This record gives sequence, C-alpha cells and structure tokens, in this order.
Amino acid sequence: MKRPVYKAVILTVGVVIILIAGCGGQDISKSEIRRIRLIAAENKQLKKQSEQLRKELENQKELLAKCLQEGKDSEEQLRKSSNQTIKRLEAQVKQLEEEVEKLKSSKRFKELEEETQKSVDRLVESTFKDLEEIEKLRKENENLKTEITEFKKELEIHKGPTPPPRTD
Repeated sequence: MKRPVYKAVILTVGVVIILIAGCGGQDISKSEIRRIRLIAAENKQLKKQSEQLRKELENQKELLAKCLQEGKDSEEQLRKSSNQTIKRLEAQVKQLEEEVEKLKSSKRFKELEEETQKSVDRLVESTFKDLEEIEKLRKENENLKTEITEFKKELEIHKGPTPPPRTD
C-alpha cells in the first residue's frame, strides 16, 4: 500500500510545482500586454472574417444549387420541346410521303412521266443525229482542206515564175 500513496504524493508535489511556476509568471510588462491585446484584436478580426467567408460560402452554395436546378429545368424543357418538334416533323414527313404516293398513283402524274420520258427519248435521238451530222461535216471539212491544199499546189505549178517587182 505504500507504493500507491508514494506515487500519489509525488504526483501532487509535481502538480503544485507546475502551478507555482505557471502562476509565478504573472509579472507581465506593458509591451507584452499591448502585444496580447493586438493578438486578441487580430483574433477577433480573423473570427469576423472567417464568419463572413462562411456566410459567403453558404450563399455561393445556395446560388450553385439554384443554378443547377435551373439547368436541370431548362434541360427538361428543351428535351420536351425537342420531342414535340420531332413528333411534329415526323407527322409532316409522313403527310408529305402520303401526298407523294397519291401523286404517283394519279393519272396526271403518269401522263407527265410518260411525256417526260418521250421528251428525253426525242432529245437523245436528236442528239445522236446531230452528232452523226457533225461527224459528217467534220469529214467533209477534212476533204475540203485536202482539196484546197491540192488546188494550191496545182496553181503554183501552172502559175510559173513570179516576175520581179517594178521599180518605176
């Protein structure tokens, strides 16, 4: 039993010494008091700034949440609008396809198609005839060029020497 009491006495003496040493340093100079007051004022100011920043952060979080919600709302509205537009366009395309089918099956369309085909056939036939005519004319031109060349040669032969120019 002596041991626990011994330890308690030593511990009590240690605590008393620490308390005496801590209380003995209360002899504070004026410059230290000013420094302590400045630190306290700075602490107070930093706490105010910290509180302001915390409030600003909360405001920014609220604004962000509102923006995100508005973005979601806008996205949903855009999606609905696009779906409606797509449905409307699909209906218009379907209607146009039906009209085209009606036109194709109509008598007037068939007549126009036949007339167009006949016109194309006539145009092709006319074009081939023109090409044949052009080819004939080209050959005839070649023959005429050859004849002209031959006539020039004959003319040179029959013409004889050229007299010298007069100098009067």
